[in-house]
Amino acid sequence: MKRLIIYSLILIQSILAEKAPTAFEALKSAENHVAKECLGKVIQMNGERDGVSLTPGTWSFVFFDLNARQQGRIVTVRAGKPIEIRDGFFEIEKLRLAAYKADEVMVPSTLKFDSNQALQAVIKSAGLEKIKLSTVTFNLSKDYGTRLPYWKVRIFADKNGKEADIGHAVVSAESGSIVESKINLQKLVDKKKN
Repeated sequence: MKRLIIYSLILIQSILAEKAPTAFEALKSAENHVAKECLGKVIQMNGERDGVSLTPGTWSFVFFDLNARQQGRIVTVRAGKPIEIRDGFFEIEKLRLAAYKADEVMVPSTLKFDSNQALQAVIKSAGLEKIKLSTVTFNLSKDYGTRLPYWKVRIFADKNGKEADIGHAVVSAESGSIVESKINLQKLVDKKKN
């Protein structure tokens, strides 16, 4: 029993010590599992919340693929290995009814700021350096108005041992500039009852 506990602790420590990949690092792994016609044809990058690290350990990528159902090939990777490859829709905040289109593909030369750089820009601009962040989610896709790629970074922080959603920011993947910031640190303050 004692050995089992020690091995479990070692495993947990190795998981915690493992650096979570950035979106662009994980993309390289995902590209190994799509047809060559799909390379450079990313529509979305999505980083899910991770219970082990601040930044996502699991990333999902939507590739434009004419041979896939709804023209979308979704590859989800964790620790550099695919955990799911499927066709169809992948939407987080909106219902999608139409197939993916070629004009949704992000131009690779506009993808200059990775997920870790977007997060650092948000932390610096919102004054979060001294806040204990718990998890972060990421979504990168083209903005329908500007046709440029933007990161939507949602921030969760510790509030007395519980997790609080303190808002989001939008960061240009091309310039790294903050386009929108809706971070509300008041969500970390306990409201006093009268």
